[in-house]
Amino acid sequence: MLTVLAHYSTGEIMADVEGPHGQVAVTVERQSDTRRRVCFTPPAEGPYEVSLFWNKVPLPKSPMEGYASLSSPARSPVAPPRGSATRHITEMTTTSNRHVVGSEMSSRQEGSSRYIETSSRHIEGGTAKVILRGHGLQEARTKQDAEFVIDGSQCTSGKPVATLQSTSKSGLVIPVETEQIDNNVYRCVYTANTPGTYLLNIMWGDRHVSGSPYKVNVTGSLCDPNKVTLTGEGLKGGVIGRELIAKIDTRRAGPGELTAHCMGPQKVAYCELFDHHDGTYTLNIKPQEAGKHMLHVKYDGEHVPNSPFSLRIAGAPDASKVKVYGPGIEDGVLALYQSRFICETRGAGAGQLTVRIRGPKGAFRVEMQRESQKDRTILCKYDPTEPGEYYVHVKWSGVDVPGSPFKVCIFDTQEELERYRRGGWVPSWGPGEPQYGGSFHSPVYRPAIPWGQEL
Repeated sequence: MLTVLAHYSTGEIMADVEGPHGQVAVTVERQSDTRRRVCFTPPAEGPYEVSLFWNKVPLPKSPMEGYASLSSPARSPVAPPRGSATRHITEMTTTSNRHVVGSEMSSRQEGSSRYIETSSRHIEGGTAKVILRGHGLQEARTKQDAEFVIDGSQCTSGKPVATLQSTSKSGLVIPVETEQIDNNVYRCVYTANTPGTYLLNIMWGDRHVSGSPYKVNVTGSLCDPNKVTLTGEGLKGGVIGRELIAKIDTRRAGPGELTAHCMGPQKVAYCELFDHHDGTYTLNIKPQEAGKHMLHVKYDGEHVPNSPFSLRIAGAPDASKVKVYGPGIEDGVLALYQSRFICETRGAGAGQLTVRIRGPKGAFRVEMQRESQKDRTILCKYDPTEPGEYYVHVKWSGVDVPGSPFKVCIFDTQEELERYRRGGWVPSWGPGEPQYGGSFHSPVYRPAIPWGQEL
């Protein structure tokens, strides 16, 4: 008997059991909306294979293999036949973008880590024996770490050596990393990139442990990372202080684990994945510095299409770095007046340039232009048609640049201009706010995000 926890309401659990003599009758009992009990009675001693399905889709880690003995495995002194496995499974859980499934049988926990005891093998050395446990003794998924533990705590000498070799013509040998975690207890990890059948050789000292080599079936992932899609303005880059947002859709990719990591020139950008529980996610990225960032998005350990993404992060807008110069912000004579002026935004970060001019109603028209999309220099002109007092407001992302607003007085004659400069004459339309009806012109200049970098 095992219990299946299904923390997702849409769908149903189905089960098949294959014994040493063929199919075994199995029932699935509904205990609650999220709990199912799978029951079967082994008709004979031997190995059994339990396959679990969610909406007819095999669950991760299914099928599960076990061994039925005539007495309790925990108490029986009789070791199972060569090549068999005794499982004491505790809360074996697997997560996906659609559901969480767990199966519970007897409980076993060691230290802070939890193991699935898939086999118990031994070599005799007096009363000493070597015990193996872990799902990596029998099965693995491509490009995912598989683990098992070699417990030689009852041995007085010797160390383990493990290798994994493909049974294909290539005879590919995969290294097995061994780490001692206790007195004569070792944690072993390997990663197979190609599905197929492998032989796991485990030796203690110079002798194979009982049952070695073991047959390991490596299967491909149930998901297809190539079917994951990313969309959103956040993939185009951004500005420090502003969150980047992207949408991720995994519905066509199957169940798998989604991860995101974004690295800047020196600092890691904070990434947050929000699960909508329908196969879609929202990715929020908070850059900590300006410069080129690389966004790595993986599904079940593999890059999704176009990953890693290159993001350009601009510095925060800095209006103090904008320079405005030219005859258009100086006093002059109407007949000879040149109204052009330059706004230089290099080094000011990414932002929005706004130019507003107030003067005699209908007496001017503002124009703005630049040579190319990447040009940080903007040429402005307003061509006044009447004498008067003009105010030129220049803002970068809503903040006045140095000197703004610029007051400009335009006269009919050079003599009036000279008298005004000497302070000996005050025009009838000044020096305060214009007596004419004010006219505002507000063209908006929006540079592309990459402009936030130094050119």
